[in-house]
Amino acid sequence: MNYKTLIVGALALAGLLSRPVPASDIDAQILAIQAARLYDGTGQAPIENATILIRGNRIIAVGTSGELSLPDRARIIDLGDSTVMPGLFDTHGHLRYRYTGGGAAGRHSQATDAHGLLGMRMAKNARTQLLSGITSMRMTGEVGFLDFDIKRAIDSGMLPGPRIIPSGRLITTAGGHGGYEQASQVNGPWEIRQRVRENFHAGAKLIKFSMVDLSPEGAEMNAVEINAGVDEAHASGIPATVHCTGNWGACIRLSVAAGADTIEHARPLNDDIIELLADHGTNLSLTPLVYVGFRPSQHWWDYLDNQATNARDWISFLRQEMIDWRAEHPQWEHEDRPYADNDSNRASRDFFPAVRKRQQQVHMAWRAGIPIGLGLDTLYGGLTVTMEWMVEAGIPLPQVIYMATGGAARISGVENQVGTLEPGKLADLIAVKGNPARDIQHLHALNFVMKDGQRVDTLSWN
Repeated sequence: MNYKTLIVGALALAGLLSRPVPASDIDAQILAIQAARLYDGTGQAPIENATILIRGNRIIAVGTSGELSLPDRARIIDLGDSTVMPGLFDTHGHLRYRYTGGGAAGRHSQATDAHGLLGMRMAKNARTQLLSGITSMRMTGEVGFLDFDIKRAIDSGMLPGPRIIPSGRLITTAGGHGGYEQASQVNGPWEIRQRVRENFHAGAKLIKFSMVDLSPEGAEMNAVEINAGVDEAHASGIPATVHCTGNWGACIRLSVAAGADTIEHARPLNDDIIELLADHGTNLSLTPLVYVGFRPSQHWWDYLDNQATNARDWISFLRQEMIDWRAEHPQWEHEDRPYADNDSNRASRDFFPAVRKRQQQVHMAWRAGIPIGLGLDTLYGGLTVTMEWMVEAGIPLPQVIYMATGGAARISGVENQVGTLEPGKLADLIAVKGNPARDIQHLHALNFVMKDGQRVDTLSWN
């Protein structure tokens, strides 16, 4: 970033107006946000004593307070000893779930509830995401094209929520993971191409395929099927991502060979798989908390709906639940175990990795240069808890912030609009109180959220 970008950028933008505007009026339209430090989402060290200038819904300048001259009539928000960073970006979410275990039957029930009930869940979960600092998210497979509905409601201003990148219906084969709707279960290359086309014409900006290993060499989609699906997505000009989990890595190898842009979850993540991903330039969308077996309970949702009063309260609750879960199951820090939800005998062909082992693997993937985005799956609002987990894995904080902001936007193909705090980008940003580089707990002390140039943390929690 050019940190010496000056206020002349604002005047240049003003020159695009159809009629002359007095300089004083231009100044009055500019918002200046000041804070003790700012991470711009590129992976670089923070800017100290930072100022960011915003006009409308766009960033026009970023730099130190000494570099940028404030316009006379600019509105100023001084956040004091806070840390500003781009709005967070969840690369893997659904919004419909209030997951409470129950195996395949429990997930199927939630996925196939009446659309009115699912819509109410989605509205609350979307609000939780936004007020917890998540201003953008990829929705990775929804039933009934509900991701398009929630996107329209958010875009129109009817509901608060993050900027949605929809994928439409998940695509798998008969009996495949996530095929809760019959329309999601298709077989053979031509049926799969048809589903991709349906999703594309409905408005999908991403195609989500799903499979789990069946054996060391086979998965729930075969090479002909996944090749056809990825090819059709790319022919439509949109990326393809694949749920890939299992004991052996068969579905990862098939997906990478097919040219998939991103692998979701990515189990196993061993030396050979990491080398394969690096050689092909394949992205990862990791959901480390749920895929070490940390799962919500009904107690969570009761707390979210009836006890939590703000984002800091909710995030603190999630973080403590994670701490308690790890303390109650110390053996899972170092021991793998079979997958807990027996989805079509999934426990015999998939697993939960040990927490410490998984952190080592994720660190190795980062060291190998593999682009990584961070997702929550069903842990709405908990992205900073995931970020702390990645810092614990040994990845420097600026790089973890990049994974949750600029890196996520690049993986999602929207890096020209969001993800970093740079002139011309949409004004999506958050702030946390204090310095998380000194105390990681400050990462959860959210005190400011802006999406598209509008401050939203002032909205009520419910």
